[in-house]
Amino acid sequence: MTLHYFIAMNFELEREAKVKINLTPDEIKTKYGENLKPDIEGKLYDVLSNLFNNLVGIKKIIVPGEFKSHRGSKAISCSVKAAEGYFFPLKSSLVFIHKPVIYIRHSELKHVEFSRTGARTFDLTLTKLKDEPNVTFLSIERDEHSILVEYLKAAGVKMRTVDE
Repeated sequence: MTLHYFIAMNFELEREAKVKINLTPDEIKTKYGENLKPDIEGKLYDVLSNLFNNLVGIKKIIVPGEFKSHRGSKAISCSVKAAEGYFFPLKSSLVFIHKPVIYIRHSELKHVEFSRTGARTFDLTLTKLKDEPNVTFLSIERDEHSILVEYLKAAGVKMRTVDE
């Protein structure tokens, strides 16, 4: 059996949804209290978040914050080892989406290290407070460097640059 700690979903921001819960209003009130309504409608991501919170009991749902890459997206394309994926700088954590998902809170970081910053791309190595292996995000576009520096500075994460 494979245990998965994260579920990553991508939604169209403007997509609307309407869901009718297949229970009587009394059954809903008895099982879920006032938190769940018989009919839920709104943005798809809000509807699904509501269902996950109430029906499944998942309380921690993380959405991208205000971060914008130089291309205007919420994520930065890069790789970890041979796995290509997307690096999401969030409000209080960092997520790399691929297999496996890497999730690191800012509070777990000792420091981050930029390397090969003079090249067309650079690498970003995360060193954790605990004696866990470092994680290196490879081949990040040079245009993302100053944006990541500002993001990490605002988050209070210690940084250093190491270039050969």
